[in-house]
Amino acid sequence: SRFGKFTSLYYEKEDVAFGDEIESVYAVAGSTFETYLLEKARVISHGQNERSYHIFYQLLCAPEEFKTSVWDGLKDTTQESFSYLGSTD
Repeated sequence: SRFGKFTSLYYEKEDVAFGDEIESVYAVAGSTFETYLLEKARVISHGQNERSYHIFYQLLCAPEEFKTSVWDGLKDTTQESFSYLGSTD
């Protein structure tokens, strides 16, 4: 897979008395996970006859109202507006 996952587990600590002793008991309080791209090379360059990630092309072909709702900097742009995207066939 080109993607990795990073999981963080969060614990809640509770001190519990057992006779004369106090022990710490831990329970899972929650978690988060993050998915990230492992193949950095595919983001910064691409092979001959290979296009970069298609989502950028789809976004740039979207109606102007949608593009500007994502980022104002996309107003009146096409793939030729970006040197990396415009350099692919």
